[in-house]
Amino acid sequence: MSTGSYIMLKVKVVIPLLLTLAVSLTACGQPLVSPPEGAGVPVSEKSRITRPKIDQNDLTSLSDGNGEFAFDVYHNLQGIEGNLFFSPYSIS
Repeated sequence: MSTGSYIMLKVKVVIPLLLTLAVSLTACGQPLVSPPEGAGVPVSEKSRITRPKIDQNDLTSLSDGNGEFAFDVYHNLQGIEGNLFFSPYSIS
């Protein structure tokens, strides 16, 4: 292997691997900004209903409405150039 080939191998393989490792390790570090003293995760005092009793007709209507909403949003945004990603569940 010639010296030029060895250097190109380092440039094409080793350096990107080292950069990927450095970015990965940086992402696992401590946050750059500390939260204010006494700040914590907000917690509601109200109990959460995890399995509400919903009539099947209401559930079907909700599901159909979410689907229609998703298609309406998509049709309104499809003319915009570039990549498009949205989740109808997070905005409905």
